[in-house]
Amino acid sequence: MVDVLNACGVDYVCLGNHETDIPHRDMLERIVESDFVWINSSIPSLPLLDVPLEPQKIPEYALLEVGGIEVALLGNAEGKDSIAADRELAQTRLFPLILGGHDHDPFLETYGEGGREGGKEGSPGGGWSSRIPSAASLQEWGGERERVEGEKEVSERCTLVKVGMDATWIGVVDVAFGAEEGGAEGGAEGGREDGGDAGNGKRRRRRRLEVKACIKEAASFAVDPAVQERVEVHWRVLEELERAVLCPVPAQTPLSSKGVRKMQTSVGTMLLTAARQALQVDCVFVNGGNIRASVAYPLSQKVFTYKDLKAEIPFPCEMVTVRLPGSVLSSLLQYSRQFALLDPPVEKGGFLQVDEGVRVDASTHAITHVQGRPLEASRMYSLATTWGVVSGIDDLRPILDYREAHPEAVFPTSAEAGRGLKEVLVAHHSRMLWWDLAKHVGFRAMDTDGDGVLSQKEVAAATQACYGEALSRLVVANLMATADFDGDGVISVKEFIRICLSQEAAFQDGDTDNDERLSFEEVWSLLKAHYDGNSNGSHTPIRAAGEGKGLTEADVREMYDEIDSDKRGGISWAEFREHMARQREPTALVI
Repeated sequence: MVDVLNACGVDYVCLGNHETDIPHRDMLERIVESDFVWINSSIPSLPLLDVPLEPQKIPEYALLEVGGIEVALLGNAEGKDSIAADRELAQTRLFPLILGGHDHDPFLETYGEGGREGGKEGSPGGGWSSRIPSAASLQEWGGERERVEGEKEVSERCTLVKVGMDATWIGVVDVAFGAEEGGAEGGAEGGREDGGDAGNGKRRRRRRLEVKACIKEAASFAVDPAVQERVEVHWRVLEELERAVLCPVPAQTPLSSKGVRKMQTSVGTMLLTAARQALQVDCVFVNGGNIRASVAYPLSQKVFTYKDLKAEIPFPCEMVTVRLPGSVLSSLLQYSRQFALLDPPVEKGGFLQVDEGVRVDASTHAITHVQGRPLEASRMYSLATTWGVVSGIDDLRPILDYREAHPEAVFPTSAEAGRGLKEVLVAHHSRMLWWDLAKHVGFRAMDTDGDGVLSQKEVAAATQACYGEALSRLVVANLMATADFDGDGVISVKEFIRICLSQEAAFQDGDTDNDERLSFEEVWSLLKAHYDGNSNGSHTPIRAAGEGKGLTEADVREMYDEIDSDKRGGISWAEFREHMARQREPTALVI
């Protein structure tokens, strides 16, 4: 996107309300790569980490001089916390320009005294802050609203152009300053003196502001060949991603997401079961409204692709974890599904899909089992669910009432505490693929040059040897991102150990005496087999394996001691599960 915007010659952009959709460091690096200015009026004290980002590349606002007139550019998302702004600047320079000379302070008038944080009222740089008002509020200050062409809203003094997503429509706005006018300062006619120097005691004559706006279809513009070539290069990468295999379809399972708002679906079961394994919680609930494709997949479809995942989960769908008693879990599920019991059933976006470990009574939708075990009403269960459920978007009263009645309970306070469901699933299936490679190929066989580390080229060759055809290079890139904990571009033996011990299957396969604990000897035996690639008696040959550094007991002992938190001689399932829950991908995944 940034590369294409560079080619288009864009001068300014602003941060909106999706700046957390990608890892923060990646966003900063894209800003560095850009040839334009990112106006940031929304995020106070944006962390720059150690990225060499010049402050003038991401200012709080921009002031342009056009024909001797100062024009202010702000970059705020509607309703988002604004910068801790200089109140005098806002009152006497920026907002008179935006609001066309409104006499009142719209911040204080709308939000009252609660808008001030620190510093004295009116003191420059005193830490005054508020919230950028809604689009509707801006229009109300400018005059009566009028809707034009279904997308453009105008009033006497404020024009809002909403073009939607996906660049299907383009808003074209021409702003012109007319001839100078006389008249008294301020008032409804003509506005304050523009030019922005009222706060400095200077007076300028007013100019009439003329705004012309229209919305045009992007397809109506002529194609720029050079820009189109860049678009096609990037588009080929996206097409490759969409073809990439995420996971096999469970055998003998008709896969469908139809009716997701009124009944449990096989797509919901498949995705949420993987999410439960990835997040290491007791159960997972997701609003049916977040699963969107409504597709009955053909029985001949053997794999679920990234394209399928994006169609089913198009939104960020941030997953957060809470702890609830079994009785509240059951009430929550029943409440969400009450309309599905009507005759005929009524579809609701709040209908909760669940993982395969949750069993329910077909006539009441009360929970009978969690993780295959009978529900205990008073037991506290860990639940991964969407931020929307916790924040009350669908008004699912049992969880909201429990939160109000138990102020001591720990609940997330924002969506940023969560993690996108797509990211969770891509990471989980990448780790599962590592386990499969370790089991059937082995580190030693993958390390064909014998340097003791795995390069991306070696991992790609291993996937081809194991599965008979080359996986998408983007799937391989995600494999590397999942295991490259130190970010050096290769997978070391220690990183191999860590990724292997981030699998539920590792505990199940390693516990050979079935005592529900892993001794050091069991872990060493398991990893040695997976390093050599003979855990099932033989490994898939690639070519003569290199010698390399090899797996050492010291490396395994280091990881073993990290997981064995209680130091009681053996890793319990609780300790292993806690270790898995701590694992996050060290670098950005391709999603």
